[in-house]
Amino acid sequence: MVDQISADRLRLLVRLDDGQPHGDSLGVRLRSLSDEDMAVADDLKRSGLAEVVGGWNDVFWVRLTKRGWRMRQRTRTA
Repeated sequence: MVDQISADRLRLLVRLDDGQPHGDSLGVRLRSLSDEDMAVADDLKRSGLAEVVGGWNDVFWVRLTKRGWRMRQRTRTA
């Protein structure tokens, strides 16, 4: 499956990987994404690789799901 991931999806997986495991990850602020990245994030979300979570002060974050985090780990070794 790693070899089937698009360059845009891989780029955003890398960007969302803040080096923390899923439970500790913040990801990237939703409003910091470009329109193009927002579309890719939506695709990752539909695929179960990313999620949008609310935080303090109504700030929303896009972060990797456990599945997305595992996919990102596989791209490091591929």
